[in-house]
Amino acid sequence: MGTNTQASSLALKNTLNEIKNICPDISNTFIFRENGEILAQDQDTTQLTISHVQEAFRALDERANVSAELNQLPSRAPSLQPRSQSLTIFT
Repeated sequence: MGTNTQASSLALKNTLNEIKNICPDISNTFIFRENGEILAQDQDTTQLTISHVQEAFRALDERANVSAELNQLPSRAPSLQPRSQSLTIFT
């Protein structure tokens, strides 16, 4: 690990410790990249906990992608776009 990487890792770990000091209800903290690489973690967080959280994030990401694709359907098929009509009655 290079000096810059070590310094960055130490800075992130210190940040996580400060978060836990300020918010004692937080029991586990870690930071990971999109590819799953762990950048920093506190001493209380186990690899099993990290794995469970990463899996939950992957599931949320998949759902978000599906939702985004569904939202794009009307623009792909203009005839399927919802139409709104308003009716004003004057008496």
